[in-house]
Amino acid sequence: MANLRSSVLTRVAALSLSVAFLSGPASGASTPVTVGPGVANCVWLKVKARGSGYELRLDSAGLGPKRTITAECYMQLVWMAADADHPHGQYGGPLLCPVDFENWAASPMDQSFTSTALLDGNTIAVDDYLTFTNAAGDIIQGYGTHRVLIAVDPKTQAFKKATFQTMGGEMIDGSHYALTPADVIGGYTATGSSVTADKVPQPAKDLVAASPCP
Repeated sequence: MANLRSSVLTRVAALSLSVAFLSGPASGASTPVTVGPGVANCVWLKVKARGSGYELRLDSAGLGPKRTITAECYMQLVWMAADADHPHGQYGGPLLCPVDFENWAASPMDQSFTSTALLDGNTIAVDDYLTFTNAAGDIIQGYGTHRVLIAVDPKTQAFKKATFQTMGGEMIDGSHYALTPADVIGGYTATGSSVTADKVPQPAKDLVAASPCP
């Protein structure tokens, strides 16, 4: 019985060794690609926001109808070099959105994207206060945590793509459904990706004509 048990253990050990040998270390595993500072400078993003919540009645009488608001805006990322508070630099830029069917506007500085670059070159904005508007006069406004993920060519380190993501957003303050007088409270998300300049509406380009970007 002891010999049988020893034989079984020996075969199990041999099988485990052969599996480990066959699987081996991930010799072809890719290592994370480090994104250089300022790689996404002047890159255009198309960002779509969607807010969902309820009207807050003017006299605090209760919640009104549920409202869904969407907005489609653009943003040109601007790189700011490292300083004592941001050792890996910053990315930021105003949101460029339609405010009615004829006009566009850039969000004020205190309602624009302001983020901190991380060691890996990606960027994070924690509790950033943003305002999105659409041509119908609806407004999504509030605090959110957002990040921009930047992809580069692993060989040349040249920029390939940027992706805008929301980790959490609260629709408060001036969030508004244009057809009713009540403000809207709820949550929102914003997602987006980089686009070439020829895909950006001219009114959005005109709003940043004086920026340092070409």
